[in-house]
Amino acid sequence: MGRRVQAYAQSARERRDRRAARREGPAWRGRRHRAPMLRQWAADASLSGIAEFARLGEKIDRRHFDILRTTRAGLSNARLEAVNNKIKTTIKIGYGYRNLGNLIALIMLKCGGLNLRLPGRQ
Repeated sequence: MGRRVQAYAQSARERRDRRAARREGPAWRGRRHRAPMLRQWAADASLSGIAEFARLGEKIDRRHFDILRTTRAGLSNARLEAVNNKIKTTIKIGYGYRNLGNLIALIMLKCGGLNLRLPGRQ
């Protein structure tokens, strides 16, 4: 193997080892430990005497099944936020349309995933 290939393989191994070390830390104890830790944190927050923490603890206690389901699936709201941002910028660009239907059509074109190419362009 060449030097570049060896360096790349070594850096890939190092990155993999760092990720594994992060997962083995206290925050990544395993799936069966997440639920009790979350419930315990919510209970501690509710009993803390700080109003904001108490409200947050109560909310977490109400929604803990949803929170655990989301963490197990590894989902995030990144795609939703990206589409929201695209819609907002389209609305700013489209300021002054005569009717709402034209603006909605433009948003559907931009966010719908349809890739229209003009003739002679790549």
